[in-house]
Amino acid sequence: MHMKHISTINIRKHGRTSIWIYLFFVVAGVAVGSWAAVRYDAAELVYINQCFLPSGGTQIPALVLGDIAFATVFCFAAFFFGLCAIGQPFGIALLIYRGIGIGAAAAAAYLSMGAGAFVTVIFVLMPKAAAFAFLAALAVRETVSYSATLFRCGLRKEENYAEKYSFRLYCIRFIVVMLLSLIISFADGAVWFIYNSAERG
Repeated sequence: MHMKHISTINIRKHGRTSIWIYLFFVVAGVAVGSWAAVRYDAAELVYINQCFLPSGGTQIPALVLGDIAFATVFCFAAFFFGLCAIGQPFGIALLIYRGIGIGAAAAAAYLSMGAGAFVTVIFVLMPKAAAFAFLAALAVRETVSYSATLFRCGLRKEENYAEKYSFRLYCIRFIVVMLLSLIISFADGAVWFIYNSAERG
């Protein structure tokens, strides 16, 4: 009982870093993705653009499924790294990777459509990118926080390094992130449907 009490204090005492710190790594990834799209034409690769900007002829259901697939893989990876005592740098790497997809997609849009890409990027790509970037930052903040707790408790050789409530809360937060990702994915499909309808009309 005493060990659980210490564990609970440790988890809550150190708190979590500001979300803006994590968003900085997303922005860094955006810069890398933009550079890669211009320099190496890498935006055509789906594991680079991460479905942030679908290729021509992509159907709305396929777009939504792509969003869900990448969001799911991201969440599972972030969740797993949070359970590792040395998972913190891998969580940051996930943020940079997410940013690479955003940057590559935006750069590819301007490369293919020129100034005409402004409306697509501002009204279609950026809302989705901002929403997923924010969720990614939230998820990785949990990753870093829980991973750091495990690392600290491991150094102190505590047997019960994670109180059950804390792990349950960790799981709940990731479930919430995943549910929000599903909502954003379906909303993105709706936005693309409206956008394509407006273009045809």
